[in-house]
Amino acid sequence: MTLKGFSGAVSVNNPRDKLVFDGINSNKERSMGAEASQKVIFRRKPSVSVSVLLISLVLLQITAATVGEPKSDLQGKREDLFSSTSKLEDLVEHELQIVELLETFVDYTVNRANIVKSYIKSQKQFLLSGRSHPREIVGHPVDAYLLVRRLTADWEDVQLSLQAISNYSTGVSNWIEGFRKGTNFPQADDLNGAAQALVRLQDTYQLDMPSLAQGNVMPSQQLSAENEQAFKSTSQLSARDMLFMGRHALSQGLYHRAIDWLQHAEILANNEHNSSVVLSEISPSLQNAIEAHDDVLERQGPRGVSWKTNPIPINPELANSAKYSLNTSTTFHVKLYQRQTEEEEAEHFLRLCRGENIRPPVLTAALKCRLKRDSSPYLLISPLKIEEQSHDPYVVIVHDFITNSQADEIIKLGKPKLFRSRHRHHQDEVMDVVSHKRVSQNAWIKDWEHPLMNKITRRVHLVTGLKAIQPKEAEDYQIANYGLGGLYVPHTDHLMNNPDKSIYSPWERFVGDRIATLMIYLSDVDAGGATVFTRAGITLWPEKGAAAFWWNLDKSGIGDDNTRHGACPVLHGNKWVSNKWIRFNEQFRTASCGRHPLDKHKRP
Repeated sequence: MTLKGFSGAVSVNNPRDKLVFDGINSNKERSMGAEASQKVIFRRKPSVSVSVLLISLVLLQITAATVGEPKSDLQGKREDLFSSTSKLEDLVEHELQIVELLETFVDYTVNRANIVKSYIKSQKQFLLSGRSHPREIVGHPVDAYLLVRRLTADWEDVQLSLQAISNYSTGVSNWIEGFRKGTNFPQADDLNGAAQALVRLQDTYQLDMPSLAQGNVMPSQQLSAENEQAFKSTSQLSARDMLFMGRHALSQGLYHRAIDWLQHAEILANNEHNSSVVLSEISPSLQNAIEAHDDVLERQGPRGVSWKTNPIPINPELANSAKYSLNTSTTFHVKLYQRQTEEEEAEHFLRLCRGENIRPPVLTAALKCRLKRDSSPYLLISPLKIEEQSHDPYVVIVHDFITNSQADEIIKLGKPKLFRSRHRHHQDEVMDVVSHKRVSQNAWIKDWEHPLMNKITRRVHLVTGLKAIQPKEAEDYQIANYGLGGLYVPHTDHLMNNPDKSIYSPWERFVGDRIATLMIYLSDVDAGGATVFTRAGITLWPEKGAAAFWWNLDKSGIGDDNTRHGACPVLHGNKWVSNKWIRFNEQFRTASCGRHPLDKHKRP
């Protein structure tokens, strides 16, 4: 069996390996609808008299779920679920409906099974009465009567119970199948995406493996008595789960992490007494990971764009060789305000996500917090709370940009429209693609769709001094919700980097590049989820109601590559943001050109 993920496939050699998750071994591709069927609540412990009614309701529900509902676009093209915590929240409600129905089914089945059990008990008592021959049994008139009664009236009750259980079971099974088809339920690719997210989180935040297996996602150095329970899961990972993670880590080129997962899978399997997986299933995967680890380390070194290993081989014979005994330590060198290789950028990204301060004091000494009262009488009453994060590139946080209730309202507007986020392919600037480089879902809201959005746009103008109302001045609001381990790898918001402008659409050439970005944080994030600028060494932590603002272009209209930034994986909690990208050409009066080609904007 092969479980397909983002970056490849995870091979599962044992055909009975179900990975504890229903449906993973299925080879059928099921089409999914987007509209949930109507909710039917079955009361517990139904009586025999209402069994026919219950089955009828189930069959009616099947009709509503599979026939009466219009077909969704998801049946043609399914959106994944793991890339949005909002979609995962819906799954909780869906599972509760199924669990309630199954609980009712179990209670009903137990009641019917007790009738069958009573019949069996009566028959066995009769046989164990001491009479050794059938003639002795039927020789007594009362025993003969009871025999006939059991095979007539009693047997009719048994037969009705068996039929009721069968009909009820079929009805429940069909209802659940119809409910799954009418609702966007997770499939194998969602499970693979969720596993890859856990592997990504463990590597990004260097989570302690035993602690992670117990369901604690807080880095050990930050763990305290206050947040230990807050960051604790309701259940723990099993040895089979960790085997699954190890195989995914191996497929992503995280060889050292794969070995960690698989070694702890062996430990857990021993502690579980092989209840979820046996050691014989783990050992081959662990051996393959060790061999791949040492082979990659020998041929390619400990780190690259698409792989990571330990600095020393696992094999003792290789580890004792001269080249590993000289100097095995790897030193991180900060490289700011200059071109970075993919490997260097990835290392800066990870360190900034973990909260490391890599900026020299000379760059932060002049940063200030201030109130902005100029440019409008409105600001005299309610000044902007500006916190400077960097002067080059110019990045600020505007605290209390919107209220908490306004943030909740924007989420409410965007949630029904969410779809998987896309990004421009590095080899084709005009092609939008889906990949593990951007794990989130987004939606677009126009200014005129709700009075709140128009009100916020006027505030954008007060903050930035830029035109942002008409389509030629700024884009619609993009609402983004990050999913399990959701992230966006480093990129720039300015898009028109190719000297050949003919490759861009007439509309893009008309409105120009994105001169500035205003990003509103619509939620707090418990852990992780920072916005980091890899070349500038800046880390912005989400704060509900605050807005981050930066200039993407110099005064000459040239893109500033020091604004390369990314969204760190969400470790715990939900992350919602809203972006307003302001276009260049209509700002010729509000954002004037400079006297020098390298002049930069310095407001607000």
